[in-house]
Amino acid sequence: MTRKIRFALALAITLASIIFVGAGRFVRLAETVSPSGNGNALASVAFTACEANPEEETISKMVDEVVSQSLGNKGWAALVKKGDHVVIKVNMVGPLRGRKGEKGKAIITDYRVVKAIAAGIRQAIGEGGSTDIIVTDALFYEGTNPSDPREATSFYGTGYDADGDGMLDGDSKARLVNADSYGKDRRFLTVVNEPILGKTSIWHPDFMRRPENPSPSGEYSDVVIYVPTFKSHGFVGITGAIKLSYGLRSNNTSVPDNCRWNHSGYGWGTGNKTLLLDYLCAQSRARKCDFVVLDALTGNRKGPLNGALLGYSSPTDWIETDVILASRDPVAIDTIETLFAGYDPDSVHLLDAAARDGLGESRVSRILISGCERFGKHRADIARRYEPKKTGKRFSGTWPFENGWGGATVRTDTTAPTFAEVLATRLPDGRFHIAYAVQDEGTDRTAIARTDLMIEGTLIESRFDEPEKGAVEFAPRSMAADASASAKGSINPRTVELVAWDSALNATRVSVPLQDDATASIGFAP
Repeated sequence: MTRKIRFALALAITLASIIFVGAGRFVRLAETVSPSGNGNALASVAFTACEANPEEETISKMVDEVVSQSLGNKGWAALVKKGDHVVIKVNMVGPLRGRKGEKGKAIITDYRVVKAIAAGIRQAIGEGGSTDIIVTDALFYEGTNPSDPREATSFYGTGYDADGDGMLDGDSKARLVNADSYGKDRRFLTVVNEPILGKTSIWHPDFMRRPENPSPSGEYSDVVIYVPTFKSHGFVGITGAIKLSYGLRSNNTSVPDNCRWNHSGYGWGTGNKTLLLDYLCAQSRARKCDFVVLDALTGNRKGPLNGALLGYSSPTDWIETDVILASRDPVAIDTIETLFAGYDPDSVHLLDAAARDGLGESRVSRILISGCERFGKHRADIARRYEPKKTGKRFSGTWPFENGWGGATVRTDTTAPTFAEVLATRLPDGRFHIAYAVQDEGTDRTAIARTDLMIEGTLIESRFDEPEKGAVEFAPRSMAADASASAKGSINPRTVELVAWDSALNATRVSVPLQDDATASIGFAP
């Protein structure tokens, strides 16, 4: 089908939809979003890791840590305010799947992560009613009871709702919501200008309305938080924040949006995949999430399900990964998730599509992970722990994730760069000249992506052009004074740091002494 024909059909469907739904439920024509790639600005992704099999208290502290890294010392209060209505979108596909004792494990979002998020938000927004925090996903049935014990896909018995009262367990007073209970009378239409699809109709549930346009019953949300889980995906390669929006699409054929099961014409692995990728981007254009917390406590190598043809009790192919990440940028965190799985981001085309649509940053060189070396070191530990061992014709229970799954191809660089030379020289005018050379080593080298200059943990400068070698000159007093508040304590720092990142975001950091009257050197290569 040509692009002109596709555009004409999309326009016809849009006009028919407006007539069908009536003016009251047609919200707006979404503005065109500029492509991502804000110069050399870095997108930030928070990262923390723990020992295997963390308890609920540890998980809560991990959530607090990545929230603080992302949002600052105010934590959740930097994102939400008193009286806000907040939607927490989770992943509930397959709570009935997995071997006995592991139902939903590495398939659905861990309830302990969600409880920690909801508790933090409750503290930030204050006491309210039963509608100011909702936890939701599509549950594959149309009933309004989200914890119906007769439905194997409900929240009941998953750790979310032990007593079946429709409320998230714990003290957050968050209400559970089945997005599939929202039929055509509880959805609203947004038409977006998607660069490839053209004008595209998005039918979101009423709780996704913006505050200025509440539903007739008063539903809206000030803030939308996505909590995906760490899984590969048979259609798009990775199940992250951008893919998570698909659970908000109706599964009811009475809603004129072509229904979830058709996957925008891609079907079950057939047809044109770009129709699905572009629709996912259009969904986020209609209402982009405000924050993402990625549950990467486990990693599902061959998600999102454990193999429907094998039966509900078949074991899930998962590994222990013990990580939580967070970001305001859904594309950046999906890119890091892709690298964490051992995949090449260039093979996950949803990332390119989302960046093109202005939804976030997909360029690895423009993403900063908190903790510098910590991400690469933890991934290298996982690679060693789960070194591939072939069972029959396939690998299982190993790292990286399944090669070729959803088109994602493996790229297993876990070797950090090496500084071959660092030389710091004090110039006559008081400035310092720092020359360096860094090498990308290992068997699966991905090249140096960026080299950063930092003072006391604050990023001062990044080098993108020929980052493997170069020099920087600066005056410590003026640079420290112009840096953020965290760096202002040292007017004359005695050391600075260089951090080299490769394209798999393995990192190496070196501390460079700034001597008053001498030349300092470290790490000369032979």
